[in-house]
Order: sequence, then C-alpha cells, then structure tokens
Amino acid sequence: INTNMSTKRRTIQEETRLNSFLASQDWHGRFSTENVLFSFRSDVFYRGKNDATVPDKAFSTSINANDIVQIAMVVNDDWWIGRVVGQGHACSFIPSNKKWWELYNSSSDVLLKYDALTHGIDEDDDDDDEVEEDDDEDEKLFSTGHLHEQSLTKVFNKTKGKKLPKHFVVYAKSSKRLVDCYDLVPNLRPIVFFGPSSSGSIVSDKMQRALMAYIKMSFPDRVEYLECEANPESKQSNGLRRQRSAQGEAFKPETIDKIYHIANEGKMPLVHCDCDSPYFLQSSCVMPFLCLIRITYPKQVLTELIKSTNDPHQIKTTHQQITDTERINAYPDTLWNVILRRSRFDVSCYELASFVDAYIGESTLQFEVDPRLFEHAQVLSGN
Repeated sequence: INTNMSTKRRTIQEETRLNSFLASQDWHGRFSTENVLFSFRSDVFYRGKNDATVPDKAFSTSINANDIVQIAMVVNDDWWIGRVVGQGHACSFIPSNKKWWELYNSSSDVLLKYDALTHGIDEDDDDDDEVEEDDDEDEKLFSTGHLHEQSLTKVFNKTKGKKLPKHFVVYAKSSKRLVDCYDLVPNLRPIVFFGPSSSGSIVSDKMQRALMAYIKMSFPDRVEYLECEANPESKQSNGLRRQRSAQGEAFKPETIDKIYHIANEGKMPLVHCDCDSPYFLQSSCVMPFLCLIRITYPKQVLTELIKSTNDPHQIKTTHQQITDTERINAYPDTLWNVILRRSRFDVSCYELASFVDAYIGESTLQFEVDPRLFEHAQVLSGN
C-alpha cells in the first residue's frame, strides 16, 4: 500500500482543522451540485483503481499530493463524493481522511497490491515497477500568460516529482510528520502580492493596489479586496535564511475567518498584507497563491520610480529598497505561483487576469454527478 510503511499504526489527530469542521455539524447525506461543502488539500497520494474497497471502480479517482479536492457530499464516515480541481466536472468517490488512514494501516492481502518492505524497493531505484511523476512539467510557473499550453491540474496543483510503485493504493512521502492526510482549505484560495520591494514602500503599495484594482474591475462579482496585518512572528525574519519548513501561521485568526467567509461566497480574496516572508505565507492554512511583481533591473528602474514619488523619506531609503528588491528576486522561482516579470503594466494585468479567470472558472464548475454514483451514495448513506 505504501513504500514507507511503519510498524506503528497511525491514527487521525482529533485537533486538526478538518476534523473540527466535520464535527461542527452533521454533514452526512447533504448534497448539492452547485455549492461546495468544503475543500481540502491532499498531503498524500491515492490511486482508486487499485483500491479493492471503493464502492464502484467506475467512479474511482486518483489524488496526488498538493491536489485540491472539492466535496459535494459526505456519504458516510468512509466515503465522500467530490472532484479534483483541474480535472473537470465529473465527481468520483473520495476516501475520507478516516478511510485513508485505514487503508494506510491495513495489511490485508486484498488491499496489499504492492509491499515495498517485501520487495525491498528503494525510493531512488530506477526499477521498471516504479513510475515517476513529471517534476519538470509540474514545476512550470504561470508567468507568460499562455495558460492553454498547460494543464489546469499542473498550474493549480503543483506536485513534486516522486517515484511511486505502479500498484500502490495509498502513499505518504513522510508519514511520521503527517498530522492528517488532508488539510482544510478555502473553496477559493486567496492571492497575496509581493514586490517589487518590501511592504510599506510607496512603489510596492501603488503597484500592488493598481493590479488589485484592475482585477476587481475585471471580475466585480468574483473577487473581494482584503487588507490585513500579518502575525508579528512572520515579520521577525524575512531573510533568505528562513527555511522552507517555516512554522507558524502568517495570518491572524480573524483574517483566516474573513478569507473563509469570502471564499464561501464564491469570491476569490485579494489580500494586501504587510508580510515580507513568503515561506510563512506558503505554509499558511489558507494556502494562498503567491504573486511576485518582479523588477529585473532594480538599480535603474526602481530608482526612477522612487524619484517619481517626490517623497523625501522614500528617496532617502532608495538603497534599502533596492536591497529588499534584490533579496526578493533571489528567492527561487518555484516558490511563486505567479511571476509578473514584464516591464509593461498592461501586460502584467493581462497575465494576472488570465490566471485569475482560469482559476475561478475551474474552481467554480458545477458538479456533475452520474445517477449511478448518486444511487451508490444513497445506499451507502442509508437514505
């Protein structure tokens, strides 16, 4: 079932945000083709075609780590009905977090399609029985506006390359560090802007607000502006030495609640935040898109932009702002979901609008549920 199976059984942690949400009310039997009950990001892999316990193989699906999954119905404690964002309208059986852990802990011959401990497969081995996720394609960024050239799944659900056995059912890359297999996320993820310099500078503030104003004008009923302050912890270190595994929540609890509220109304939050640490934001529970406004030649371009503000304080801090811009530009490209690298404002607006339009369009598709799938769900739920 997995290639790093531990002899110690793992169970769901009761304090996770997803479990708290599921326990907040009785979701069993609720169903709507228009409204999303909730969304989650998968931290693990699942292959339904190899799962002998799925109620109907015709409605099985595959879930990769970092995929966003929208749920339309909670059938019972084991199965949900939903779809992976980026894979169209059609709904399938989705294993609940409880079911995923049961599969992970199982050693039944019926479920054990592939036992790496028995076969002694090394994760780095180039054995023919393993398949490698396409890392190069998944790491491509939306930075040129050519959305039609890339799969929506790869644009919105970036999956790190990973060699996996062909016949696995469930797989956890690092099971010991998992709190749960799924993380609750907003139905529409927010987008947060960085650059070209540090937050608080007039140039950065004007550029970010101008882009958000254009998006608000282009999608008046589909986006909502939100200004917030980051947690003090996320402001303490904004240097490159901050590790990828930065811990702590970048947003305050009231901001998180606002983001969920906006997303539940079918709108994408446009967040203007004073945080200069993208690694903190990347690890946030609301899973924001990170958009970088990049100036390639800060010494020349940024200096002229700062002079044009006619602000003595801004001009006095020109050197510091250039240093901040170079620091932000030094972050790896793979950290950002969107990079606006063109010199022209109209081109940057077009590229950002194309991304937002495609994401909102794909994330708000009406669920398509096959009548046979719904019949299975009714039987399983006891209705």
